[in-house]
Amino acid sequence: MAIEPNKHPIPILHVWVICLALGLIWYVSQIVFRSAPSWDNMEELVWASSFEWGYQKHPPLPTWVLYPLTIVLGKAIWLTYALGYLSVVFTQIIIYLLLKQVVEQARHQVPINAPFLAILCTSTIAYYTVRGGDYNHNSMQLWSIAAMFLFYYQAWLVERVNKFSISWSYWALLGLFAGLAFLTKYSVLVQIAVLGLHFLWAGRWQSKYAWGGVLVALVVMLLTISPHLLWVLGQTKLQQGPLFYVSHSMAHTGKYTDLIKELLMGFLATQFYRIAPVILAICLILYVSKKSLRRRESNTSIAEQPTWWNSLRPDDRAFLVILTLGPTIISLAIGLSLSQQIEAKWAVTFYLPIGCLLWIWMRSPIDLQSIIKKIVVFHFLVALIYGVVVGPLASQVGRQSRANYPCQEVARQLYQRWIENPEVTKGQPLKFIGGDGWIAGCLISNDPVSQGLHMKVWIDLDDKQSPWISASDKDQAILLITGESGRLVWQGENVEKIMKLIKTSEYHGEESVAWTTKEGASPVKIHWAILPSGRLE
Repeated sequence: MAIEPNKHPIPILHVWVICLALGLIWYVSQIVFRSAPSWDNMEELVWASSFEWGYQKHPPLPTWVLYPLTIVLGKAIWLTYALGYLSVVFTQIIIYLLLKQVVEQARHQVPINAPFLAILCTSTIAYYTVRGGDYNHNSMQLWSIAAMFLFYYQAWLVERVNKFSISWSYWALLGLFAGLAFLTKYSVLVQIAVLGLHFLWAGRWQSKYAWGGVLVALVVMLLTISPHLLWVLGQTKLQQGPLFYVSHSMAHTGKYTDLIKELLMGFLATQFYRIAPVILAICLILYVSKKSLRRRESNTSIAEQPTWWNSLRPDDRAFLVILTLGPTIISLAIGLSLSQQIEAKWAVTFYLPIGCLLWIWMRSPIDLQSIIKKIVVFHFLVALIYGVVVGPLASQVGRQSRANYPCQEVARQLYQRWIENPEVTKGQPLKFIGGDGWIAGCLISNDPVSQGLHMKVWIDLDDKQSPWISASDKDQAILLITGESGRLVWQGENVEKIMKLIKTSEYHGEESVAWTTKEGASPVKIHWAILPSGRLE
């Protein structure tokens, strides 16, 4: 079925269904082939124990979303996967609406289904597929930043029609979603800088009406984030909180030449291979389109038509380029000018409209049905292969990772030790855990009694990291845990203190659990102890 320009628009419901189907493919892959989630998923399950204005590492919004859902559905790993992929789906829909408005400005020169093809290309990026199930502050910021871009563009459209007019509602919504993005992660400042760059490039700074809109957006954003900012101020006075975590994460103490190498070979090179699937998808769509073109009698005249990209308004082309390349360029500039480390995973939100690269080469017509089928098959095959590689195949060859960590068996053995010591547990179910956050996450996500709802984790025995722990919680029996993974980066803080408490306890031991199926591979080792109370002074 060839889709002519401006005919047969794909219904928005179909866009939703296809985006959800692609997300479902990857969700099932995670559920079937992984035995444990990424670190961030487990950390969020541990944090989902109370509503706070902020947490020691990050702002609060992702935990605010997860916590009430765990009350209803339990602290299940599948829930974090589902939320991660739903964030991707919402983002794709919002970007589709944005690109649809961009195409409408081309006055019928670009097919109305071009935005859908763009998000099909973007759907293959590693941040939406193999990492789409990561429930972290990068992934959960996707939809709010996409909404920022949408409402910024809508406000700009109003000004383009009449430079003496302004849409207060679009500016207010921009401020609201900027605030929500800030409450997710402070890295939204990079995207705000990108919009600021476009504001200057497009000459909007010359309009007092546009500055009025900026003021409205700023006020709404500040109102949205002000309680959190007050909390951050209090934490900063105590020499703790997210600002200290950010400064520690970005600090670079080595040589400047080493920093340049890390930014280019670490951050930038990683982005190239994570967006590489988008290039493959573009090549696939161009191939399908070329086959369709050969079958048409008018192929000569069609080949002479301008590409979709060249049919866009020049200012819209510049807008898309700035949104696509701006975050990476600004981040590299920050790293190089301020000698700061930039982690590759922070770029999750950097390439929202990257599928528009397709438009640089595309011409009409489009065999939309064939393209959809091939993209779905592409996702299915990659999800299947990736799942097998990181799951059973990795286990067979002895490759140890979080993806094949024996989470359920670790939890089963520790629960068994708890049951075997009623003289100290008083026969009560496990409700209080202290120590390693990863192992604690395994326990709460496999809780056979309350699905983790009644369990609290005292992370690394650190009160500031565990604001949900009350004085009365420490009156009950506690399970202390720490582990040996062979990779020190996996260990939490206060390991020496925890090990000392474990060794001095009357009820303590060590569990050894096979990590992989390869014979002779090193196992997971868990050190544990049960204390009559959490009052350790």
